[in-house]
Parts: sequence; C-alpha cells; structure tokens
Amino acid sequence: KQSTPEERLAWRWVLSNEHVCADRSNADRLFVVRYEDVCYAPSATTKKMFEFCGLVWHRSTESFISASTSTVRSDYYSVCKDSRASAERWRTELTPDVIRRIQAILSQSALRDLYDAGPGNMQPAQAMPRMRSRSN
Repeated sequence: KQSTPEERLAWRWVLSNEHVCADRSNADRLFVVRYEDVCYAPSATTKKMFEFCGLVWHRSTESFISASTSTVRSDYYSVCKDSRASAERWRTELTPDVIRRIQAILSQSALRDLYDAGPGNMQPAQAMPRMRSRSN
C-alpha cells in the first residue's frame, strides 16, 4: 500500500520476468528478446528471431520492418512508429524521481544485468540470469 503505482508495476515486471527465467525447463526452445533491442535494431533482431524459429527471411519482410519502424504517424494504434523514439519515450515521460525508484527496484534483481549492457548488448539467452523462486 505504501508503493506508488509505478513501483507496483516495476515489481510486477520484475517478478513475472524472474519467474520466466527461473522456470526455463525448455530452454532450448526459449529465445529471449528485449523490447529495446527490437526498437534499436529492428531488422537484425527480427532476423535472429526468424532464424531461431526456422522461418525464411524475405526482402519484403526487411522492407516492411524498415518502413514501419522509421515512419512517424500520429495515430496511437498505428503499426508505423519510430521505434527508437518509442524505446526512449520513458526518459521524457517519467520524472527523474520515478525513474530512480524504478531503477532501484530493478537493481535488486539479477535482471539488471540485461539492462546494464545497454541496447543491442544483451547477453545471449543461455547466459540469462538464473533466478531462484521468491516464494520463500
């Protein structure tokens, strides 16, 4: 009850992602993708996802991804958005105090290692942090 809505959302994100990391019984079928990596390198990251799933990469796919992630449309629900701007929007929409509190929550989890490296530098899925259950 003492937490702010942002803090509660941050904890919910940490706990749900830690749960996924802790229960990786089918790790060979798991490919981890950060939203930020898709936003900063949409074609390269999507191509890796296609390869992991055994899908064929077509030039038309790359063309669509390039066009849809670099175009600015005013419609909120538009498929076409500047993906880098979307990934960075939190920096201007959240106050420095809210950012600090969210980062303090993330710093208590091994998931922080996925974000300390910065966009495009995420460790491979097999190097994701192992989590223990917080249910104790």
